[in-house]
Amino acid sequence: MAIEYLDGIRLYRGVSAGLQKVMSRREYLNKINVFPVPDGDTGTNMAHTLATIERNIRDKVTTQIQKVSQMIADSALDGARGNSGAIFAQFFVGLSEGITQKEKISPDEFVVAAKQASDSSYEALMQPREGTMLTVIRVWSQTVERVSKNCNDFKLILAEALEKAKIALAETPKQLAVLAKAGVVDAGAQGFVDFLEGIQSYIDTGEIPLYENVIVLEKDEAQNVELQDEFQYCTECVMEGTDLNRIAIKEAIQDKGGSIVIAGGKNKVKIHIHTNNPKEFFDTCRKFGEVLDEKADDMLKQQKDSHTKHGKIAIVVDSACDLPQNLIDDLGLHVVPVRLNFGDDHYIDKVTMTSEEFWK
Repeated sequence: MAIEYLDGIRLYRGVSAGLQKVMSRREYLNKINVFPVPDGDTGTNMAHTLATIERNIRDKVTTQIQKVSQMIADSALDGARGNSGAIFAQFFVGLSEGITQKEKISPDEFVVAAKQASDSSYEALMQPREGTMLTVIRVWSQTVERVSKNCNDFKLILAEALEKAKIALAETPKQLAVLAKAGVVDAGAQGFVDFLEGIQSYIDTGEIPLYENVIVLEKDEAQNVELQDEFQYCTECVMEGTDLNRIAIKEAIQDKGGSIVIAGGKNKVKIHIHTNNPKEFFDTCRKFGEVLDEKADDMLKQQKDSHTKHGKIAIVVDSACDLPQNLIDDLGLHVVPVRLNFGDDHYIDKVTMTSEEFWK
């Protein structure tokens, strides 16, 4: 039976099925993560982004596709983590912006939304790179548009778009030398294809697998990985305000670091950046709106953890233990930064506020 329209319920179920597939593959995605930084968290970040959508909207789904797509976009922004998570969130934001105020949409109308999703994903990055998740999204969108010209069945349209996305995924090592050297495809691009495969499986079978019923597909992890040390912290925040000027924000933070992604719309954005000075970045963001959910992960530590052997026991402490850094390094301790609040001012212990500044 042909599928000639999408409504809110069908959109939600498709996204939910895609989520399950990504969740089942998160450890593999972590293993092949080498770009932009080999910190082994792409699968975790993508899964967290998608899981936030499921958690936030599963009890609020309606038949109105525009309303559901907006909830998906808002939830993705709230849950977005890392470079891949932020791009995924912007994909959903663009998709939502391309869906008109209707209860359901036709393939022709979906083409508009798919193109908007692709364009928005590119616009979110300061320096878009081919051979990444962006390339696969673009090829998928272009295929949806091409096939829809002679087909009115979502099942056939999405199936063809998935096949072209797989081909684009296989080509990513030819576009990025770091992937070719490591012998892997781009992890974010693989995650997006996994998402599409989950959707197609649901369309074909009518069933959405549960977490516990999915087996992680094991493959060789990335080889010949060169650890990168240009920037230390993978830094993120959510910014809220009225008529946020994303162009002005981009200009203000462009010299604060690299791998910059600004996802969102006029009233809420999620910003991702690799930087050596998270405090300076957060202070700059506060000039444009309210800054929430600040995060700064030590990528140098993450890269080392991802590509070295470990024992059977790990010791995790929080930063308030105030152990000397040489002892932390020698013992391989994992330190979780404490969040500090002084009124409405928020800090990350020993990342955006030193111990000396705290006592002062």
